[in-house]
Amino acid sequence: MKGRRAMRTPPRTAVRRLALARAISETGSAAAYTALLDAVFIRSGGSAAWLGLTLLVTHGVAGMLGPLGGILGDKFDRKRVMILSDLASAVAFLGLALVRDPGALVGVGFVSALAEIPFCQPRPSRTSWRSRRTSHGPTAWSRRAGTPG
Repeated sequence: MKGRRAMRTPPRTAVRRLALARAISETGSAAAYTALLDAVFIRSGGSAAWLGLTLLVTHGVAGMLGPLGGILGDKFDRKRVMILSDLASAVAFLGLALVRDPGALVGVGFVSALAEIPFCQPRPSRTSWRSRRTSHGPTAWSRRAGTPG
């Protein structure tokens, strides 16, 4: 392969593939967490305490351990981290189908949340309003998005 060039994917195609993969992953995760909350609610007899615990150990863990997961995403190849993270999450979500006890469901939900942390992306609602400011004024970002500012 001395004289051959390695085939490279054009940048736009690569970005489209990544965006599609992330959209599929995020949609699947949202559906799985909704199903988890429903299963915990039904199997716990409608307990609000179990629902609160489920939310804490699934969504709360991202807030608590997200920075540590970000280190993995920065230190290692992002593509591999994303793939391994999604595969680990898929295995954990499959585990949710095998357990019946609300406590076990919450435990497996915690494991799935841990698996998703390394490639968790910050969202605008999680960032400071100051990070959205531009040199064109504090609400220029909202005008570009089509919202009144």
